[in-house]
Amino acid sequence: MAYSENDFKQESLEIRDELYSANGADGERLGRFHLGIRILLNEYPLNDEDIAEQVLDDQNDQGIDFFEVLGGTKNEVCVVQVKDNVSLNRAEQLAAVRKMVGEIHELRAKPRVGPSWPERRKARYKDLKALRGDEHQVRYVLLLTNDAIAESLEHDVKELLAQNEELEVIDRKALAAMEEENQSPRKPRVTLRLQKGQYFEIDGAAGAKALVTHVNAHDYVEATEAARLAIFRLNPRLYLGDKPSNKGMLNTLRDDSERERFHLLNNGITVVCESYAIEDGFIKAEDFQVVNGCQTTETLWKYNSEEEEKIIDVYVPLRIIETQNNEALAGRISQTTNSQSAVASSDLVANDPIQKDIKTKLGEGSPAVFYEARRGELRQLKKKNFERNKFRVDPSNWGVSGSQGFREIGLKEFAQIMLAVNKSPSNAKEQISSLFEKREPGDLYTRLFKDSWTDPVQLRLLVEAYLYIRREENWCKGGATAVAKERGDLARLGRFYVLYLVYRQWRIDKGIPHNPDVDEPGLLPAQQSEEILRDFVSNIGKLPKLAVRALEKSKVALGLETRDLLRRKPARKDIEDKFDDLLFLGDS
Repeated sequence: MAYSENDFKQESLEIRDELYSANGADGERLGRFHLGIRILLNEYPLNDEDIAEQVLDDQNDQGIDFFEVLGGTKNEVCVVQVKDNVSLNRAEQLAAVRKMVGEIHELRAKPRVGPSWPERRKARYKDLKALRGDEHQVRYVLLLTNDAIAESLEHDVKELLAQNEELEVIDRKALAAMEEENQSPRKPRVTLRLQKGQYFEIDGAAGAKALVTHVNAHDYVEATEAARLAIFRLNPRLYLGDKPSNKGMLNTLRDDSERERFHLLNNGITVVCESYAIEDGFIKAEDFQVVNGCQTTETLWKYNSEEEEKIIDVYVPLRIIETQNNEALAGRISQTTNSQSAVASSDLVANDPIQKDIKTKLGEGSPAVFYEARRGELRQLKKKNFERNKFRVDPSNWGVSGSQGFREIGLKEFAQIMLAVNKSPSNAKEQISSLFEKREPGDLYTRLFKDSWTDPVQLRLLVEAYLYIRREENWCKGGATAVAKERGDLARLGRFYVLYLVYRQWRIDKGIPHNPDVDEPGLLPAQQSEEILRDFVSNIGKLPKLAVRALEKSKVALGLETRDLLRRKPARKDIEDKFDDLLFLGDS
């Protein structure tokens, strides 16, 4: 369903209630202001606090409501004036633009900070001063967040703007269109310069033609950076930040003696596209998707922002494959190219329909859980606090859920809890590395992830129980004594065992027999899951505490270290027996 102006109105009211409820009647206007900025700067890592700080600073704005140095390849500065009028004629819009542009030009011309300037103006002056002598682009935006309609002012401001400045007038209809594009999978069109004599094509005899080249890194950055995350739609993981391998790449680029060898040291980038054509020394690719090389791409973007001059002589291996809308082939290329490099086996299933279905089911639950099927997704989400708030529960709201705060779980961790409650908690430690390697019908991966549940509520109960147990402070109070510390270690390291024992008891309470050594994987039926969820905190009760006490007693009785106890399958029977004894005696 398309994002509309009505959606904009509704979402701005939600922002008002979330962030500006203390501002009375003015909260609705501030909500529209906030949402407009968020849509406008969707691709940049601004969170709600960054936006709200300026939204709330409404006094002495000198014609500027929002100012941000965004950086990036173009070293962009965004200057926004927001008008929330029901109507605003052409002359009034032009006057607002003149005031906004005039303020920036005046700040540039000032030799020093004025003693009576407000803090916000002083900060803008210092930011502009820091840009002097550097190439940068100023983007002026007149943002109309109510019913006013944008007028074309291009001719009127032509003489007003400097060569490195541009103006947009954006109304609510245009904002809705921008947000629809933000929310929809984009199909980036990328045009990339080819070095003469440094590429060759492989014809489509195998079902898809391909081009192989060493591309200039600066050209690659210029061609791809504007698309940002849209070119990683089929990649099994997103950028992982300052991991050792990424730091190593960046260090190679920063080293004057090593930089020219980058193409020899790097595995290169693999791209799939719907189609491509070579014209006048350029390749034009439709729906350009990096399936292997996200870390390289992001690192090149980052280095280019630091040292644009030095990246010009860097080359990177590139392969572009035309799949002609063959999604199965594109998916297989993504899977196999990543399986040949240092990618965790769990990454290879990130785009499986099964994983997408789980992500949807957990995200639509109430309260919602963020499921990070692709590594790096959580890092991207944390840049957008408003979206992150969907997965947050107030710690005081114990009636809604047992697990408060930000609610998330990763694919590998989810697989471990599936193994723990269906097979054995020792499997969650020992079998996880091989689980994702075989994914045909009948393999354990498919039986766990696809066949063990039929209703979203079954997933919700399993995840809710684990989130509660994972947060030990919910039920396991630490302390300074050696005994308290040991118990805390057991609670943390033994969380899969605790979950197993809790889930085992729920099955017993509901009269559902399950022998993990024999029975097929299966979560608690939907009806029973719903019954437990209705009063979750009461139903989980003291079970986690009893589980840790059982682990403690078995550790002493069997003479095992904590990790050995948790990994040895034969210890399970002793732990179960001690848990049953404690439950019968009511020992907490």
